This record gives sequence, C-alpha cells and structure tokens, in this order.
Amino acid sequence: MNLKLATMAAAFAGVATAAQAADLGRPAPAAVDYVKVCDAYGAGFFYIPGSDTCLKIGGFVLADLRTGGGKLSRFDSTASSFGDRTRSGNVFYTRARTQVNFDARTNTEFGLLRSYIDARWEVNTGATAVTTVLPAAYIQFGGLTAGLKNSAFDFTKAGYSLGADYQTNAYSSSVVNQLGYTFAFGNGISATVSIEDPTSVDPNMSGSPRRVQSTNAATTYGGMKVPDVVANLAVSQAWGSAQIAAAYHQDYGTFRSADGWAIAGGVEVLLPMIAKGDKIYVTAAYADGAVSYASQLGNATGRVKEVALNGTVGSDFVDDGIAIRKTKTWSVNGGFHHEFNPKWEFNFDAGYVNVDGFGTRDYSFVGVGGDIRWKPVSNMYIALDAEYGSLSYSTGTQALLGTSKKTYDGWTTLVRVRRNF
Repeated sequence: MNLKLATMAAAFAGVATAAQAADLGRPAPAAVDYVKVCDAYGAGFFYIPGSDTCLKIGGFVLADLRTGGGKLSRFDSTASSFGDRTRSGNVFYTRARTQVNFDARTNTEFGLLRSYIDARWEVNTGATAVTTVLPAAYIQFGGLTAGLKNSAFDFTKAGYSLGADYQTNAYSSSVVNQLGYTFAFGNGISATVSIEDPTSVDPNMSGSPRRVQSTNAATTYGGMKVPDVVANLAVSQAWGSAQIAAAYHQDYGTFRSADGWAIAGGVEVLLPMIAKGDKIYVTAAYADGAVSYASQLGNATGRVKEVALNGTVGSDFVDDGIAIRKTKTWSVNGGFHHEFNPKWEFNFDAGYVNVDGFGTRDYSFVGVGGDIRWKPVSNMYIALDAEYGSLSYSTGTQALLGTSKKTYDGWTTLVRVRRNF
C-alpha cells in the first residue's frame, strides 16, 4: 500500500511540474489598456483604447406637452390629426425625443481630423412608429468639411427660445449635404466657401428638401444641374460674433431656368455688463428666387405651412410660359438671452418675413415667442414656452379657410422637460 501511494504521489508531482514548465513557456498576458481622459479638446473626451483618437459621447432626452389655438394654429387644422374642428382631432400634442452624438477627433500633421454624428429617435402624438432622424454626419479634415450639417449660409440655427411653431420662420436654418473649405486667418476671423446640395432632404423637416421650394402648381423643378454655392466671412471674438454670407441658387424649371441668389448678415453681442451669460443677436436676409435662404415658411410645419402656401405662394419662382419669374423675400430676426441666476433663465425671439411672389398674393409673417427655464440641477431644465404668429395677405381669398380675411393668427404654449448628458 505504501509503495502504491508513493507511486501515485510521484506521478502527480510530475504532472504539476510539467504544467508549471508549460506555463513558463507561454508569453505573459498583455497589460490592460485602460480608458484614459483626453483633455486636448475640452471636457468629456477620452482616448479610444489602442488609438490616438479622442471620443466624446453626449446627447439629450426631452419630453414635450403642447397646445394652442387660433386660425393659424395647427390645432385648428382639418388637414392633419390636430384640432377640435373634428371629433378625431387632437388639441394636445406630446413628444418624446432622444438624441445621441459622437464626436471623434485626432490630431494629424495636416490639422484636426474630426468625425461627427448625431442620431435622433422620437415618438409624437398619433405616431404609429418611432421616427429616426440623422441631424448631422460629417467629416472635418483641416479646413475641409464634407457631409451633412448646417449650411455655411446660416448664422443662427434656431434662435434662443424653444421655437415650437412661429418665431423660427424669419431666417435660414438648413441642414444639407455639402463640401466646403474654411480659411482661418487668425484672431477669430475666417472665410468659408461651400458647394451645397439644394435637393438633399433636411432631416429636421420630415423629409422635405429645404432649398427647393415648389409649392406653386406653376413651379416644377427639373433635376439639379448646378449645386448651390455659398460663401461667408465670419468673426468670433471675446465680444461676440458676426457673419456676412451670400449664396447662388439655380431655379431650374422643367422648361426654363434662372439664377437665384441671397445675401444675409448677422451679429451676436455678449452682454456681461447685464449678467453673466447674457447676449443678444440680430439677423437680416434678402433672397431673389431662393426663398429658403431668407425664410423658413416654406418648410414650416402644421397650420403655418397649410395657410401660407395654400394660395400658391412661397415658391422660389413661377414659370408663366414666357419666362421664370422669381419670388423676392426679405426678413429680419432677433433675440435676447438673460440669466437671472444659475437656476433661472429667460429667452426671447421675434421675426418678420415679407414675400413678394409673381402673379400670386403677397404676404407677410410676424412671429414672437419666449420661454423661461428652471435648471434645478446641472444639465437639466424644465421650460414653459409661449408663442404668437400672424400671417397677412395682400389680396384674394384664402381657399383653405374659405374666407377673404387678410390676417390669420395663432398661439402655442409648450412645456418641456429636458436632460442633457
């Protein structure tokens, strides 16, 4: 028995020794590449493990509750699921939206290499499915920009206030496919030249091309033969920022074509003498045959679009069988942002648009709106927004409403809860 036990012990010892020898022959496991903070581009960036690329992931979640009234309000509409004019209409509107963005940056010998993506999902009143939207997807390489982002023509994206329905119509704010180059001259001064696709679908407007306005039956665009060409000169310094911009847009009809164009200017001034964070802005634009560069009425949602465009107005041009007759549009817009303290802020915007279309009823639009926001904790607010809009016609009968009344107005209130991350 003792001999048997001794033999088994020797065998086990031999196996263990062989296993240890095998382990000694294997390479040591690689060190774990832990995520490291990247402070080269500001807060929130970290190095992607195994690379020299810095990544920032952010986004937001929001919830809206909206209602309104008046002939210009979407809640008076018979052409949609809103309003109390029918039993099936909704007098309240809700929205849940989330957006995630990815910002990847790498320093190269040619300058900054940046890739930026926004992805959005939302569910609204009456929706039968989740809406997926891509608000931005572009690459920047040194001064080069390629992809989907706001036009180089735009100075402000959407003003200061929430802009649920009305006050966001008096300026250009378009997301388009583009290829551009920015020349940086130092001291915050730059110039950009961009080639932009006027037919690209704006993800913020439910699949509508922003730059091709053809609401008139006598306005039918052919294919894109020439892209829009946009240029701007901008400055951003300690006092604020300013920009002047110009754009070329081809009115390419099915039988004839004409050259459209637009110019715009804007300035934003910081007002620390009033309160920390306070600021004010003013913009102005004029467009000839390129309505969307001076106004968003052609891209407005709900009742504003139904009423404004029903009378064959809002198109870039009219083909009268002899020549292309271009629509002339001008607008002014302004806003004020005030911070009472770190917990409370106030935002206000107002705008005016005037549209002069050939052979159609001219019209003008006034929109004002503001909101007050409570920020109980960092990166979150609860807001109450109120807006008013008024649309006036020069002559004729508004077919959609069946009346010759020259002015229509509406109001909207909105409660929003939003958390950024």
